Amino acid sequence: MTYMSHLCEAIIFSLIGDFNSAKFILNYQWFLFAPSIYGYAAYAAYAGVVEVNKYYDAEQARYLKQEYMDKEYIMPL
Repeated sequence: MTYMSHLCEAIIFSLIGDFNSAKFILNYQWFLFAPSIYGYAAYAAYAGVVEVNKYYDAEQARYLKQEYMDKEYIMPL
């Protein structure tokens, strides 16, 4: 996607101030495909982290109850 859109070349031209060449070399059909790829990657990473945090919270609660809570303590409802 980055190769087909010539994004790297367009960035280089933009950095040196040659905006007309950057606009000419950029393939917009491929370039506009990039936000969907990066957006999905960010969403998938976030969703995965949320699931892992749920498991971590449950495991941490279990560990703390097992190691530090008095065996005779009755949990309030």
